[in-house]
Amino acid sequence: AKELGFFSISTDGQVANWTMSKSSLKMEPMMQLKLITNEKDEPDEEATLSGFAGGCCFDFNSKSEHLFVVGTEEGKIHKC
Repeated sequence: AKELGFFSISTDGQVANWTMSKSSLKMEPMMQLKLITNEKDEPDEEATLSGFAGGCCFDFNSKSEHLFVVGTEEGKIHKC
């Protein structure tokens, strides 16, 4: 029986690898996207962003199966 696999990304910043066999569906967390703040922000600002970036899309490199890019809700692109 051949297992099928796919990846997913969610707005909580989690990238997961899913494996589906005839009788089960297993999820393996791959990474959490960290929220990157602008280092030039003033240190006296009232609110500081922290936590995880919301993922909204990804694409795999056609020549290297382990290389992909992720787009976030904040408009950033991350090479993974």
